[in-house]
Amino acid sequence: MSSITGTVHQTVVLDSQHYGSKLTILPTGVIAPLYGGVAGIEVPAWVIGGRILNDGYVGGGNGLVPGQSGGIAIDLKAAAALSNFGTIVGGAGYYTYRVGGAAGLGVDMRAGGMLSNAGLIVGGYGGTAGYGSGGVGGGGADLTGAMLINTGEILGGEGGYGGYDGDDGGDAGIGVGLVQGSRGVNSGLISGGTGNAGSMGGTGAVLVDSSLTNMGTISGGAAGGAYPSASNGGDGADLSRGSFLKSSGTIIAGAGGYSPNGAGGGGSGVVIDQSSVVASGVIIGGAGGNGGYYGANGGAGAQVNNGTLVLTGTVTGGAAGMTRGGPYADQHIYGGVGVSLDGGLVVNAGTITGGASDSASPATTSRASEGAGVVIDGGTLVTSGTINAGPPQSRYGAAPASVYFGTQGGTLVVDPGAVFNGLVIAQTGTGDTLALAGYHGGTLSGLGTAFSGFDRITIDQGAHWTLAGNAAETGTLTIDAGGTLTADGALAVARVAFKGPAELVLHDLPGMTSPIAGFAAGDVIDLAGLKVSSDSFAHGTLTLLDLGSAVGSLVFAGDYQQANFGIESNGHGGTAIDFMASSQAGALAGASEFAGSLGMFDGWAAAAPPAHHAIWPSWVA
Repeated sequence: MSSITGTVHQTVVLDSQHYGSKLTILPTGVIAPLYGGVAGIEVPAWVIGGRILNDGYVGGGNGLVPGQSGGIAIDLKAAAALSNFGTIVGGAGYYTYRVGGAAGLGVDMRAGGMLSNAGLIVGGYGGTAGYGSGGVGGGGADLTGAMLINTGEILGGEGGYGGYDGDDGGDAGIGVGLVQGSRGVNSGLISGGTGNAGSMGGTGAVLVDSSLTNMGTISGGAAGGAYPSASNGGDGADLSRGSFLKSSGTIIAGAGGYSPNGAGGGGSGVVIDQSSVVASGVIIGGAGGNGGYYGANGGAGAQVNNGTLVLTGTVTGGAAGMTRGGPYADQHIYGGVGVSLDGGLVVNAGTITGGASDSASPATTSRASEGAGVVIDGGTLVTSGTINAGPPQSRYGAAPASVYFGTQGGTLVVDPGAVFNGLVIAQTGTGDTLALAGYHGGTLSGLGTAFSGFDRITIDQGAHWTLAGNAAETGTLTIDAGGTLTADGALAVARVAFKGPAELVLHDLPGMTSPIAGFAAGDVIDLAGLKVSSDSFAHGTLTLLDLGSAVGSLVFAGDYQQANFGIESNGHGGTAIDFMASSQAGALAGASEFAGSLGMFDGWAAAAPPAHHAIWPSWVA
């Protein structure tokens, strides 16, 4: 095994020169090439079983001529093991008049292997530009088909300064990139680099077809401030192509940059593109940048694009930037959405909160999406947890929604115990669905007011829900098999549809103005506290009577006849209406005649039944 105890000013190539395939840099060892843009350590593609242990310092060569890129600190072209307890720094890009040189990576593990970091790994600094764009900052570590274990710090490099107006700096480097089946475990810090003047902060972690377990902190880099306009903060973590992230730690996006004119927006906590995140920790969107004329919006806590988010922790949108004053002091500056769902699935058993907003004009439904807890533009949200609208705008007190639906139809599935602090606003005509689920009794208040605009409301299979107070909505309400819906007040929807044996309990029969469809064998309509002795049916209306006086009616959509409705006591002071097929009605009549021949109902002879269809059989008279 080769060891380095002093300073080396050239690239160290494993299994070449006088170095073997195994290399140790001791605490006094330094590798700092003097040649422009070269690697500090290189592992050629032919090396087998390469191993590097760094307890010292390894740097890539800085760019030395205009526009030259910085070198990679450790460039692994073959699968190898790298253990770092010291410091690894990518080379800095060099100055140029037009475009600054890009910075070098801290570690490039492009052919598999394993990186174990308990020290510090930093991407290089992007080169400055006298007039044009600054150079891009170097990434902390890029891994392809490799394994990462991080207990230390891995940081993206800072973007280079852009000249002239000072708003054209180079974007900062990412903290860690995991691609092509790479896997990682983080219990330390992974962070994107800081943007320079006018440039974006770096993303903390980028996953492409890879997986990461986070028990530490992943952070997007802050954007640099600039005149006349600033850029956005970096995302905490971006996932694509079937990647998976499990986080019990903290993920936070970078803040937007300050500008006297137009500030930059905050980054998103996580962006989930056809990938999955399971989070029991904390996810926070980046704060919007402050502005001289107007600030910028906060970033989303999570963006789900045809992906999956399972949450038992918390997700919070970023706070809006502050507006200092000037002619645009009344601009709408909003906190970030807690979760933006654009296709896919979100399962919430934790807490989702929209970001705090700054100045705004009075709220309208068109603004209710800004700073909302969740915005659904296609996809399904299942919640048994808490969803909070962002704090209202300070100047006018306008409040966003807890859940807001966009132009693409979506579904909100509510389990018992779910809490909504803020309105739930769907868009009539887009196919939005409210599904009340779960096998324990739930209560929903404010259907048509607190929950509005749904084309479909369903009581899911086996669910038992109570609508508290009056409920009025333009959509259809469906009760699936085994479900029970109790309406405490008036119920006015497009129609109530039974779908399988189910039960509808009505406490306010006069307030039941909805037609009933699909009433069939096994279905029950329970009229709580209302005694009914007979009924009549004509033209789709079932008239209910007590001793000859009408006490209410129900409208049925479908092909029914009077014999299809059986009336009996519900056993607790009210009446149950059952569906009876024609054969059932005939069998009941035969049984009644048999019972009468035995004199079983002689005591009822004095009580003549009404002329209408009665609960007493016709043979009693």
